[in-house]
Amino acid sequence: MSSNVKIKSLKWFMPIRTFTFWVIHLSTVTAVAISEQQIWFQPYHLWSWPIVFASAVVAYFISLPIEHTAIRLFKRQA
Repeated sequence: MSSNVKIKSLKWFMPIRTFTFWVIHLSTVTAVAISEQQIWFQPYHLWSWPIVFASAVVAYFISLPIEHTAIRLFKRQA
């Protein structure tokens, strides 16, 4: 029974372990960090880190479907 709990709890961490999640999230962090230094971004500076959090949430949900689609496409070509 305890092994069942482990497997179910690991399921929720799968999107965080994907390459796509980190590419999306770290790209957003980089873009926000660079944009924060720009004059045109100053009126929006309060939105910068909520945008990063939102990108993590979006990346969490779309990273696995993107990875599965990419795997299917590359298997078809091979």
